[in-house]
Amino acid sequence: MNKKKLTAIFGMMLLLFMVNTVVSAEKEVVKDTFEEYKVGDQNVEGWNISPNVKADGNYAEIAQDPLNSQNKVLKLQSGAQTVNAVREFEDIGGIVTIEFKVNFQQATIHHLCDISGVLMNMPYQGQFCINSGAKSGWPVPNVGVEYNRWYDMVYKIDFAEKTFSIECDGIIFVSGEPFMSVDTESIKTITFNDGGNTMYIDDVQISYSGNIVKNYLKLASDVYKVNANYKQISNIRYETTVDEFLSNLTFVQGALYEIRTSEGEPYTGKYLEDNLILNITSPIIDSEIDFLIRVRPWVASRETIMLVSDSVTFSAYENCHIAKGEKKDNGIQYIDGIRYFPLRAVCKGFDIPIEYDSVSKVVYVNSQPLNSGIILNDITYVDEDVIKNLLNKVIVYDDNGICVIKNEQQDVNELVGNIIADEIHKRMRGE
Repeated sequence: MNKKKLTAIFGMMLLLFMVNTVVSAEKEVVKDTFEEYKVGDQNVEGWNISPNVKADGNYAEIAQDPLNSQNKVLKLQSGAQTVNAVREFEDIGGIVTIEFKVNFQQATIHHLCDISGVLMNMPYQGQFCINSGAKSGWPVPNVGVEYNRWYDMVYKIDFAEKTFSIECDGIIFVSGEPFMSVDTESIKTITFNDGGNTMYIDDVQISYSGNIVKNYLKLASDVYKVNANYKQISNIRYETTVDEFLSNLTFVQGALYEIRTSEGEPYTGKYLEDNLILNITSPIIDSEIDFLIRVRPWVASRETIMLVSDSVTFSAYENCHIAKGEKKDNGIQYIDGIRYFPLRAVCKGFDIPIEYDSVSKVVYVNSQPLNSGIILNDITYVDEDVIKNLLNKVIVYDDNGICVIKNEQQDVNELVGNIIADEIHKRMRGE
């Protein structure tokens, strides 16, 4: 055998080896053709159906293909309830491919192949729609649903990039769409939901390549509000140092993180500022996420207003008030839809003299008798008119249900926002 033939044979063997290596890297975990079952079978291995009561009209069973009587398929039939068909399998990650055929019988609500944490795709009243992490219920342009025909669906899920793609009959519906939850590391179920009439499923195949990779981009906090989908951290009060901020966050062990300016430069200040960026990077794969840092006095207003001495603050959601930086246990009372404030708490916060004559049972404020009010649990409460007229104070409400009583007759936004922010910034600067 000459040298050229040996080289060609070796090349072919090497090519076959490479092809086999690539093929073997794709691992199949589900291949459901339903041919091994009898028509009418309701117990299908790997599938959890709920509800599954044929007498009630809400069930799943093996049936004949409506377009080919020689083929067997999984039929979902719903009446008064939505039928959920969950296909369970081993936990997989990496790059996942989900393929199946689907046939709709009528323009009813079907949730097609929900994947927890990744996406929800559904045809609704004759239109395919996508529900993803970035968009909700938006229709696929120029693609309607025809009934009593088979569609070939292909889902590609990339857990490294946290994105998915969908093809239908070779047409790309969506590509590179973000997960509903960036915390999702893997999947072990897919769900078909039939909310009316009949839906058929066939040839379900699920395969994957790669392994489950630990998600280092997760973030949690018991102090701040962390929204992974909108990539934002809020409920951060002013005068929060960088060290304090980081100590109130929980990162996945081994995650790399850095606070940056909006221009992407490392932040070197002592106190957090609004619109900084918390960047989290995986130490083992090329994956990262940015969280917007929101430092707002009106977001954490009860904590912030504690720093302002010339005010008394009440939380609409807690039975407490804050005066001179101290939290007290009594707060607002709601009676017939009217707010009543504890009079002594307000007077004490502003150093206004208040006395009670036990003989005449009259309360005096600045030596003036109180002509209105109610007594609850030995505490005198007054409405807004008394606060404004007798005490000559202004009451302002912010969007978080915080009631602020102050001296200045200021605009609502200025009072809750700018005035408090200016006051605190002065303290930060040592003025």
